[in-house]
Amino acid sequence: MANGHSTNLVAREDRTIQRAVKIIEQRFLAQHGPKIDGPAAARRYAALKLARYKREVFLAIWLDALGRVLGIEEVSLGTITEVVIHPRELVRSAIKFNACRLVVAHNHPSGQLEFSDTDRKMTENLRAAMKLIDVRLDDHLLVANGVCSLIEVEAREQLKREEDERCERELRAAELSLKRAASS
Repeated sequence: MANGHSTNLVAREDRTIQRAVKIIEQRFLAQHGPKIDGPAAARRYAALKLARYKREVFLAIWLDALGRVLGIEEVSLGTITEVVIHPRELVRSAIKFNACRLVVAHNHPSGQLEFSDTDRKMTENLRAAMKLIDVRLDDHLLVANGVCSLIEVEAREQLKREEDERCERELRAAELSLKRAASS
């Protein structure tokens, strides 16, 4: 009897949480006009929408050229460790919404706030598919213990590569200078 009571209580709490999330989503969209006016707004929305799931969920936020929200879709529900995305389904949605831009997001229920190689490959495939229909992929957000932007991660990685290359060039130049000084 106690087990049935606790199951009913959990079910009621889950319904209450779902209603609360819907209210918060409505307020979020009303507050933003509905407009995703920058990376911070997209992060807040993705965190709100995806943090509650116990399995991976892939979300698409379709935008017009000015960043106004045209539609928000939960594109795919996955397992606790993965979610499968088919670019053709996102192409279909882009056309349906007549979108110019796209922000995608997914969660890692494990709490691991790091993009996997699979996440990165899927993002590249999605970028290529969207480029064919003139839709710009603005970002891929990851929600776990916080929110991480793949665009920002890639920018940091590019800066690190450039810094490493600069240091390598300077080291080669110094070695060459030392060789010339030694042979003189």
